[in-house]
Amino acid sequence: MARVKHTPASLKASRASTSVPPSQQSPVTRSNRRAQEEEPQEEAAAPQTQGRKKKRSKPGTMALREIRHFQKSCKLLIPAAPFIRCVKQITHRFSTEVSRWTPEAVVALQEAAEECLVHLFEDGMLCAIHARRITLMTKDIQLARRLGGIGRPW
Repeated sequence: MARVKHTPASLKASRASTSVPPSQQSPVTRSNRRAQEEEPQEEAAAPQTQGRKKKRSKPGTMALREIRHFQKSCKLLIPAAPFIRCVKQITHRFSTEVSRWTPEAVVALQEAAEECLVHLFEDGMLCAIHARRITLMTKDIQLARRLGGIGRPW
């Protein structure tokens, strides 16, 4: 059986449209044709890649990898500058006399806050698993806070 070179449908359509003289084509068709003619020039200017697609992983694999990464690391997860701003806003709301914090105090406060948040997320995840779900929802966090005695007294 002989090999036949197949042309893509887009090239067939563009060849069919060239059979009509440009003066008889609508302005929309002419602008589309100009755009198609300009695209190959832009592609030639851009560097060519290997043509391989980026390898996609299964859903959840990347999340598990990130969890392992953050469990191994010992650095703080909340950025320092926004946390300091938040601490200063809260301190100003309660007392205008206290306006300065030592760096050690801020780091200790940040470590305690992150530990509290991690514990809350762990308890919320246990509540979600108890409800036979794997997705953490706001009602799980609310239940974890209620059982832990954090927040409003119910």
